[in-house]
Amino acid sequence: MTNKLFELLACPFCHRSLALKKKNLACDGCRKKYPMDSGIPDFSQATIDDDLKLSREKWDKKYEADAKKKIADELDYLEDKFFKSTLKQISRHTKITRQSLFLEIGCGTFYLGRALAKKGITVIGIDMSMEALKLTRAIFEKEKISNYLLVCGNVLNMPFKDDAIDLIYGAGVIEHFKDTYASIKELYRILKKRGVAYNTVPYLNIGSLTYRQVWGNIPRLPILEDIFAFFHMKILGARHMRFGYELSFTRSYLEKIHKLAGFSQTKTGKFECKLDFDYIKNAGIKKFAVALAKNSPLFWPMIYVAAKK
Repeated sequence: MTNKLFELLACPFCHRSLALKKKNLACDGCRKKYPMDSGIPDFSQATIDDDLKLSREKWDKKYEADAKKKIADELDYLEDKFFKSTLKQISRHTKITRQSLFLEIGCGTFYLGRALAKKGITVIGIDMSMEALKLTRAIFEKEKISNYLLVCGNVLNMPFKDDAIDLIYGAGVIEHFKDTYASIKELYRILKKRGVAYNTVPYLNIGSLTYRQVWGNIPRLPILEDIFAFFHMKILGARHMRFGYELSFTRSYLEKIHKLAGFSQTKTGKFECKLDFDYIKNAGIKKFAVALAKNSPLFWPMIYVAAKK
């Protein structure tokens, strides 16, 4: 962690500056202390609700399993499959240069950050899972990548100063918060003027209300949200909630809450992603499902929301 990146950190509660004291980061204002877990600042003690606890439990299990694999091979696979397409779609809304500060929320093992860092861009990753961040750090150190910062923390209370980041990217992150608006306000707070927040989220359509129920998606609609949440979490005990607590949204809702949060311009649309449908065994049905999800807005799996401060 360079001095420049260290200066971006702030107390997630009062947003005051931090000082390194022995093996802890100490807040100059509220005096709270945060440990440095083997070089990774740990702000995970910030309060998290039940929805986030469920999501963290689901993802921690995945990363514990990943630790037994050749994680570099998986990152290479993700980079080959998604990087060019994702970067192209983000670049339609903002320029990414070597002077940019790039933050990925819910970064996981941070394949996108790894690819950007190799291009000379300074990257920051925040995730609730320390397991994921340790895997990432090991890869970065092995590959001698130094232009990065990894932070363990809650996206609703991020340990960064106001007006600090040029570009925020979230690949399926803000849907895991019951209070979606609070997550958007936090993105707005840490963005620089004219900075961009680019998020991908599940689209609320026929697809999310039917086949995507196999992994416990909850529609962000009055009444339906409570019914679906009760069914998946109370009756089914969250066993089908593959990604933890997860909402789906309409485009109009996303545009509305970004405007309320203060963003000057917000655009939404289809997010292009490669579809596998591995759980469908019949080749003909799989081909039909892929075509339907790719071409019909009624079955798009994901949309993007790009908002400028």
